[in-house]
Amino acid sequence: MTPTAPDNDSAGQLLQRMQESQADFVQTEFCDFIGVSRSRVVRSSAIGRDRQTNFPYVNIAHDMSDGEPDPEAMGPHTGSFWLTPDVSSYVPLPYLSRTGSVMCWLTNPDGSAYGGCARTKVRHLAGALAERGIRLRASFEPEGHTLVRLPGGQGWEPVSHGGIFTPERIAEQHAFIDKVVTVGDSMALDIEKVSMEAGGMVEFNLPPRDAVAACDAWLRFRQLFKAVAREFGWTGTFMPRVTTEGPTAGLHIHLSLTDDQGRDLSSDPVSGEMSDQCRFAIAGILTHAEAVVAACCNSVNSYKRLAAGNSWAPTNATWGVNNRSALVRLAPLRAALPAGAGSMNSGEFTAMSAHAFDRAWVTSLVS
Repeated sequence: MTPTAPDNDSAGQLLQRMQESQADFVQTEFCDFIGVSRSRVVRSSAIGRDRQTNFPYVNIAHDMSDGEPDPEAMGPHTGSFWLTPDVSSYVPLPYLSRTGSVMCWLTNPDGSAYGGCARTKVRHLAGALAERGIRLRASFEPEGHTLVRLPGGQGWEPVSHGGIFTPERIAEQHAFIDKVVTVGDSMALDIEKVSMEAGGMVEFNLPPRDAVAACDAWLRFRQLFKAVAREFGWTGTFMPRVTTEGPTAGLHIHLSLTDDQGRDLSSDPVSGEMSDQCRFAIAGILTHAEAVVAACCNSVNSYKRLAAGNSWAPTNATWGVNNRSALVRLAPLRAALPAGAGSMNSGEFTAMSAHAFDRAWVTSLVS
């Protein structure tokens, strides 16, 4: 069954974007229940012929080994859902020849939202906050490993063994960093900072965006990081623990609440003390910490990071001001901001694993 056609000429808009970036292929993408990016590649000729931008996808759930954990509920006899591109999310993918990417809403044949579309859920929750005059913005701060195989294929080691935050480490991996940042710019990722973390890890900071766009950017950065690593003959991964000893990789998500004018809502404008809205937000996360962490850390490997003795990862449902061992960290206001720049106050959730399901993080944090 073909789904209800969109009201506007989305096929024409998508073709125009592809033509502008000289793309013949477009990856129609979404993120599944376990955090794996899935897509179908469609040629411009098919879009032009059919004038259709709704593409079927089998109603199936995969595990990490591409098995089918629930074939009765989601299997070959249960039909399809549809990938409906959000044309405004289109970007070129310079690391792939003549290819672009567009994020998709998941829909039923009648055009209604598919129950498993987390992108729709994020939009709904952000919209519910907006109706109360609250704007939610998010930014991601991932830590990734760059690894090479040991001789004989016996394990892995970091590309660089230099010291944490040292110029020497930056110099050793400058070509890789430059390629990630430069290609990221052409994908509208606008990477702001790069830090050389312990154990050969590299940390990148993406800028704050509205919730749906922030999730889209993170998914695309994850693919970019791995693609550029492959070009260098390395393996890029966001697995929390890749060796039995040494540092582990995490992912921090920064959340900020402002009004429609961009004014910070985390502190009282008169007293400067923490606002009730900020207290309520923290209390909600801590109250539902077990469920939130289950969504944000959805693999056994995640809990090799959230372990006693790792002072840089939380093991209890706590919050603190500028305390990086807490589950929720309040970042202090930066001094001497330019006039009109607004507050830099934000809350940081520190338990997440970067290979988990990005939209599940946001929906669990703001539900």
